[in-house]
Amino acid sequence: MKAQNKKEIKENNLSLKVFKIFGIVLSIILILLCALFLFAISPRLGRGKDLLKKFEDVKIAHRGFHDNTASILGEIIPENSLKAFKLAEENNFAIELDVQITKDKKLVIYHNYDTEELCGIKKIIAENNYDEIKNLRLLGTEQKIPLLTEVFKEIKTTTPILVEIKVEQDKYLLNTVEVLNEILKKEQEKNRIFCIMSFNPKALKWFKKNNPEIIRGQLFTSYDDYRKPKKGEPVAKSAAYMLSNLLTNFISRPDFVSYNFKEEEAFGYKVYKFLYRNNIRGAWTIKNNEDFNKAKEKAYKIFIGDNNFFK
Repeated sequence: MKAQNKKEIKENNLSLKVFKIFGIVLSIILILLCALFLFAISPRLGRGKDLLKKFEDVKIAHRGFHDNTASILGEIIPENSLKAFKLAEENNFAIELDVQITKDKKLVIYHNYDTEELCGIKKIIAENNYDEIKNLRLLGTEQKIPLLTEVFKEIKTTTPILVEIKVEQDKYLLNTVEVLNEILKKEQEKNRIFCIMSFNPKALKWFKKNNPEIIRGQLFTSYDDYRKPKKGEPVAKSAAYMLSNLLTNFISRPDFVSYNFKEEEAFGYKVYKFLYRNNIRGAWTIKNNEDFNKAKEKAYKIFIGDNNFFK
């Protein structure tokens, strides 16, 4: 009987040791996972605060102060047109614009990847030379698709500009960022007030390595938005999960993030907001004053809005 008791005690002690070892290993794994998670979502700290204050609490005209239907301004002023940008400046708004590259490496201002919606003729911008699209007119007006260099020539260096980098496919990425960087370096010499931002973390990663002085922002939206986009192909489930939870910040290491504020916030974004609550965050896209007030309640500081927001 004593021998049996000793055997049982020995087995119990062994089981207890195994349980303790398992608990320690599990704890280490959980700590490592938490550390990796925090590393993945963290922004670049300590940079750009003074510059970002130029955008803080200022109305930022999404694609310029435009009116595609003449329902607000009484005339058609196409989005991403020189007229829309100049009107934004005249009203003391900051400007948000979209840049993408043509086949002959010109950077034009246009949101969609083909010209059909605004020009009535379908030409894929990245597959056409600038000469093939420069005579197209926006929404039947005299406004054309402008070059980024033309916008910088027309808009004062003191007017804050958010430059969104549009890259439909990775094969266009390198040409886009290299050409953009050459243009932006000249604007840096003029002390122009601008930041870059993109949904594509690879585009921002390039600037992180090659021109880290430029302040960069990562655009995000919800998992459902990535999986069921209004335009374009859906993002893979794993990528949509990582993006919506800010788990790609380790790639771009942005100075600020800008989120689709109307969508349900993913867990990663909620953690980010708590840990980096003193970091400036952007809200897109503000449609009206009700949206504006909601975004302010959520402690957003950068407000990118459409034309109804400016009535």
